[in-house]
Amino acid sequence: MAVTEKSLPTGWDSIPGARGCTPQNITINEHVDDLLQYNAIPIGISTQPIEELSRLSESRLLSQTLFSDGNLKFKENIDIPTFQIEDRTV
Repeated sequence: MAVTEKSLPTGWDSIPGARGCTPQNITINEHVDDLLQYNAIPIGISTQPIEELSRLSESRLLSQTLFSDGNLKFKENIDIPTFQIEDRTV
């Protein structure tokens, strides 16, 4: 399945960590056996809709489960850091 490229929001590259999510997932994927050796279960949490996360996971062959937190419940319950851009919480 081809990944549809989306335009990044204005100012995206100037937000610390905003560019890091896909490289982080790829790195975790490369070291998943090391993590599992310590009984760690790698997951990803994003505000993106599950359909986008599914496409990303399939196209990048990610081994970790990606969860959609579009309603910000994870963020509220475990204080996951977020930032605002173009009227969205990411």
